[in-house]
Amino acid sequence: MEKGFAQHYLECTLCEANAVFYCNTCQFDLCQTCKIRHQTKKPTKNHDVVLYSERRPASSPEPCIIHLDKMYDAYCTKCITPVCMKCVMEKHVGHELKDLRTAFQDKVEEIMEKMPACEENLIPRYKDMVRDLNDKKEKCTLEILKIKNILEFEAEEIKKLVDAILKEKKNNLDGIQKTLMEDFTQQETRINTYITQTQSFGRDFERWKETTEYASFLSMDLETRLAELKDAPKIKEMSFPNFKENKIKKNDIENMFSSVSLGKELNVPECMLLSRITKGFHLSYQKSGRIWMSDFYRTLLQTDLDGNILNTVDVKGGGVGFHTVSKEGDLLFTDQENGCLNKIKHDGSVERIFPIKNLVPICVHASKINGDILVGMTNTRENKVARYNKSNEEVQKIEKDDNGDVLFSSIFYITENFQGDICVSDNRKKTVVVVSKTGKHRFNYTGDPLGTLGHPWGICTDAHGHILVCDPNNKRIHKLDTDGRLLCYILTHVNFQEGAPVGICLDQNNDLWIGNWKNATIKRFGF
Repeated sequence: MEKGFAQHYLECTLCEANAVFYCNTCQFDLCQTCKIRHQTKKPTKNHDVVLYSERRPASSPEPCIIHLDKMYDAYCTKCITPVCMKCVMEKHVGHELKDLRTAFQDKVEEIMEKMPACEENLIPRYKDMVRDLNDKKEKCTLEILKIKNILEFEAEEIKKLVDAILKEKKNNLDGIQKTLMEDFTQQETRINTYITQTQSFGRDFERWKETTEYASFLSMDLETRLAELKDAPKIKEMSFPNFKENKIKKNDIENMFSSVSLGKELNVPECMLLSRITKGFHLSYQKSGRIWMSDFYRTLLQTDLDGNILNTVDVKGGGVGFHTVSKEGDLLFTDQENGCLNKIKHDGSVERIFPIKNLVPICVHASKINGDILVGMTNTRENKVARYNKSNEEVQKIEKDDNGDVLFSSIFYITENFQGDICVSDNRKKTVVVVSKTGKHRFNYTGDPLGTLGHPWGICTDAHGHILVCDPNNKRIHKLDTDGRLLCYILTHVNFQEGAPVGICLDQNNDLWIGNWKNATIKRFGF
């Protein structure tokens, strides 16, 4: 086509003739002649060539998440994942590969076949679930209103009792005051009598000393009278009321009310008292219905939900929140003595993942969002949280806030919510420290207005991003919203008659598993 004239037809990619066909595989516009050649040549004979009007939209280039400088080129049917050419050469040699568009169309057709059944079966079931939830919401609202009314009644009764006790104590004080006042008045009257007698003696003496009746004066026993006046009555030692002030604590008042908590204890087999460890310091739940539990001496036990011990691992160094379950389902744990992170694979073998230099790894959490690994670490000078990506490279270090102030003092446990916020229980500071996924300080939680947080231990988050933190000093679990406001105590001292909560995790059913400070028992709660 000569330059300067408007193009009035679609050109063939190969020869500039009028294109009426399209190759979906290589994204070429083809004329009739080139289409025939395209379908007869060996490299392209199996390409998907259609009329131009029936072509599939061209896909947007997408970078490989492993090799960021490469684009996805194909789909590996064996590994069920898109791959670039570098991926193919490294890990997918000999695997069956599909064109990305073909794989996309196959997947779309597969899903389309399943969609009618899903819509026919799932939507009615989900609607039934919504109705059931609405019924439960109504019942819950009524139940909470009922509890509030009971608590208000109890509060009024407590007020009445307090008023009655206060009145009784005031009456008792009035009686004590009356008795003391009578004693004071009696003594004052006696002393006033002596004052009157002394004044009278003085007046008599002034008259007598001017007399000329010497014999009469000398015959008076004035010395005896004077001695009687000098023998003044002793003031009686009076005892004032003994008062021992009693400092009233919030818990004293709280214990007078009926207990309220969100968690309901579920049945757990007696064998969940695990004799191989001393305390239930930390728990990690695996999707396969397995729980890993540890104590301070770094003995790791894996049990099923019936309490049968499946695996035991002795690791080096003491610690608290030192293990986590990865996105792939493997258990990761910190090795303080050797300064590294290890993995227990599905076959039970232990594999070293990467070293941690200069600082001692204390606690670890595997992100369920992107598989990153968050490690809380310390030495004598600093405490920080480090993020490692899938290539085991440190990509983030969190140590100070925007003002340059140190964020952490003693990192015991670490977790993450669905927003990517990193939540740390700082035991020494008696604080839960929360930073955003970018490392910006969001808030500290130190307790509610009526009661401070003790030394925080285990911490986890639920599907709504709520933060659950163990407070063994006060025998309760605080539930916070995503902005650090206390929502409620889901479990209290009523649920922990012996021991206190230190380890915590949620399972796939949203049931709460709690490890005990006093012994190696696990309690399970539904909430």
